[in-house]
This record gives sequence, structure tokens and C-alpha cells, in this order.
Amino acid sequence: MENGVIIMKLHTKIFIGLFAAILFGGIIQYLGFEAEQLTTLSILLNLVAQIFLRLLKMIVVPVVVSSLICGIVGEGKLGTLGRLGLRTIAFYFVSTLLAILTGFLFVNLIQPGVGSNLDLEAPGESLGEAGTWTDLILRIVPSNFIGALASGDMIAVIFFTVMFSIFSFQVSEESRGQIVSFFRAVLDVVMSMTIFIIGLAPVGVFCLVSDLIIRTGFGPFIPLGWYCFTVGLSLAIHFTLTLPLLLYLLTRLSPVRFASAMAPALLTAFSLPPPAARRCPSRWRAENVGLEFINGSAVSFSLSARQ
Repeated sequence: MENGVIIMKLHTKIFIGLFAAILFGGIIQYLGFEAEQLTTLSILLNLVAQIFLRLLKMIVVPVVVSSLICGIVGEGKLGTLGRLGLRTIAFYFVSTLLAILTGFLFVNLIQPGVGSNLDLEAPGESLGEAGTWTDLILRIVPSNFIGALASGDMIAVIFFTVMFSIFSFQVSEESRGQIVSFFRAVLDVVMSMTIFIIGLAPVGVFCLVSDLIIRTGFGPFIPLGWYCFTVGLSLAIHFTLTLPLLLYLLTRLSPVRFASAMAPALLTAFSLPPPAARRCPSRWRAENVGLEFINGSAVSFSLSARQ
């Protein structure tokens, strides 16, 4: 409470939006509106929901590019960057592989969604044919960086951004400082935009869930509940067992001690706070437990993985 006003956290607002959507959808289903009225209401709710989702997608590339450049070029030493970069990428791929395996395990055990039918329209775009391994490698190197930005090809965007950051060390220190200053300013702006967009999440969740209930009723919520349970269980196992075990095997550090020291940086990376909070002392906190940490690069990998 601040100045007599109750300030709710974002996750509380999202839960309120979720339950309000369930209540609203239930009322609409109970009142039994005509099909034409339901279609009009569904179109309006879907419009707002799609705007929210597009805003989320819109902000990913600017955050990834600016945070990567700030994290790499701002490091100041190319030798340190190479060592830390290899360790970061190796840990990222190993932990991602373990996360995928954990997800596959619980999906096959619980089988959420089996027998469910959301009765939603099939997507109009084809996924296309799977390419060969050479095609996958060639996709990493963009033939047109602007085209990669426009299409949201994150692997190609990250490849160019990393190359740009590395070759920034070939220019004078003054020019490199201007690059860092510019992209830090850009990052401050896009992080402010991100906070605003994330603040719209309760409205987006309300419209998404309300639209789903109006179109399909409450039938799909049982398999969706199993899906949420499967996701939550997989994340819990990955966060409380897989990652701490990987940390201990690679560094011999206490996972409890490391989590305690890194809590502010971890909360920063996962909650996308304001620029002031983004500058939390993650480096010295990590060094206190024997590890180095690049906050900008970690946030970028996290964002690209979430997309």
C-alpha cells in the first residue's frame, strides 16, 4: 500500500484478469446470446488479444539486439568475452537440451490434450518442408540482415549482432564508447516500452481467455488444465533439480548459495524490470560465489529462447 492506495503486483493482476475472463465467459454462455452477437463479441476480443500478442513480438528483436551489443561490447575485453561467451553458449545449449528432454518425458507420461478438441480454425500458413542440416547451418548466416529483422529470424539476428559486437573491438575506443552509449540509450527506451506492454498482460489474458470460452465453451479447460499442470511440473523439475545439478557438476558450487547470491539478477532477467533495476550488480554478486556473469547476454538468450 502506498499513500493509501493498494498497489497490486503484475502477476496478481494477471490472475484477476484470468478469473474475470472465466466469469465473463460463463455469464455470456449462461445468457445464451445469438450466434451473430457472439461472433461480433469474439471478433472484438480477438482483435484486442492479437494486438497484445503483436506488441509482445514487436519488442523482442530490439531488446535482444540492444542488450547483446551492450553486454558484449560493454565487456571491454575481447579475450574475456571469448572465454565467457563459449561457456555461456555451452551452458545454454546443454541446459536447453535437458529442458527439452524433461518436457518430452512428462508430455509422454501425462499426455495432456489427448482427446481434446478446441474446435479452432486451422492456421493458414504451411510449416513447409524440413530442410537438410546444411540448410539449417545456412539459416544461421543471414543474406540480408534487414530481412532477418523483418521476418523475426532470431538465430540470424543474433549471429549478425554477435559479429557486429566482436568487430566493434577493431575500432577506436572512442567509437566503441559511442556504440555502447547509443545502444544503452536504445535499451533504456525499449525496456520502458517492454514494461508498458507487459503491463497490458491482464487485458490480453482477459481477452484471450474470454474469446476461447465464447467460441468453445468450458469443455477444453480440462485438457488445458492438464497441459498447465504438465508445464508447471516440467519447469519445477528443471528449475529445482536439473539446473542446480548441472551447476554443481560443472562448478562444484552450492546451488543454494548461488541462487541466494544471484536472486536479484535472476529476478531482473525473468521479470523485465525498469532500466534502473536492470543495472543491478549482477556481476559482483556472481563473482562472490566464484563465477562471472554477463547480464546483457543472459537476458538476450533468455528472450530468444522464450520466443
